[in-house]
Amino acid sequence: MKILYDGYIYSGQNVGGINRYFENIIKHLPDNLFPILSTRKNRAHNFPSNKNLKIIRFNNRLIKNRKLSNHLENYYMSFKYKRIKPDIFHPTYYNMLIHENNLKYVRCPIVLTVYDLIHELFIPESNFINTKKSMINRADKIICISENTKKDLINFYNVDEQKVKVIYLASDLKIQNQSTDKIKPENAYFLYVGTRAKYKNMNLLYTAFQRINSKYKNIKLFMVGKELDESEKKELNSMAILEHIKVETNIDDEKLSRLYNGSIALVFPTRYEGFGYPALEAMICGTVPLASNVASIPEILGDAGILFDNTSVDELTEKMFYLFENPEYRDLLIKKGFEQAKLFNWENTVKETTNLYQSLV
Repeated sequence: MKILYDGYIYSGQNVGGINRYFENIIKHLPDNLFPILSTRKNRAHNFPSNKNLKIIRFNNRLIKNRKLSNHLENYYMSFKYKRIKPDIFHPTYYNMLIHENNLKYVRCPIVLTVYDLIHELFIPESNFINTKKSMINRADKIICISENTKKDLINFYNVDEQKVKVIYLASDLKIQNQSTDKIKPENAYFLYVGTRAKYKNMNLLYTAFQRINSKYKNIKLFMVGKELDESEKKELNSMAILEHIKVETNIDDEKLSRLYNGSIALVFPTRYEGFGYPALEAMICGTVPLASNVASIPEILGDAGILFDNTSVDELTEKMFYLFENPEYRDLLIKKGFEQAKLFNWENTVKETTNLYQSLV
């Protein structure tokens, strides 16, 4: 069986959950499935590997005119897709390396993964929604990465429930070391991992941390993501917490795992998640996810984390204090987290995905 993956996501995302998802899907496919990936790049971070993998690449480096380059790429990919005659077409994103109108050259079932409905809920004016809606309508089957995403998809787009299959994500992050020492105030820190987009609700975290820091001056907030911009620095400086915040950028999985493991807790005040990778990674790596009681988060955590109202800075502050001051309770949640995390593994994800492919052929 030939599975064609349109690799648009590698054009604009060198790192991130989506390309990591397809890296692991393609890497773990059984030997009787033959993946074909289109791309603009030779290799990228999290680029998939598989002994059966065939790469289709349009080299546009010699074409200076971007409009002409895109036109030729679309023509080239459409021709290739028609010649390949795949059994399944699974694009990595809603945009593709071929124009949507040229999907007529892909005469096979289309599987689409829907990750979240962030644009629909938080950026409703975005033109991107029309592209996404068109692909949702064209797909023969839709994979949702959580029950909550499935619910939102059906409610927003009126999709037939029989068309949708929930297949959870997994993580290849591994615990590097599990500290047996109690966290000491002089090296203690809370952790945040991810983007700091508006819907991530960072002001709630900053205000709660400000209160924590007023009592425990040595506690820091580590954030994994891009560098602080000038407006962020100005805001954090006005709150007198800038010097207590450390930002880690471009770190590898080993260091990320150690950051999770050494933290008091992952604090995740988000207003919405399609899945919530950091919450799963926190459980895998041996810390407590302290997360919003919204969207997919309760579904992923079960009883292995602490949920809070993401409109209440008082509740978040209280629970941050409690975790730091009650290490025995924290240790109990960490043990629960290790068990909960076992429910999410790539073997199950790939098995369910390949079963879906085979059901369509």
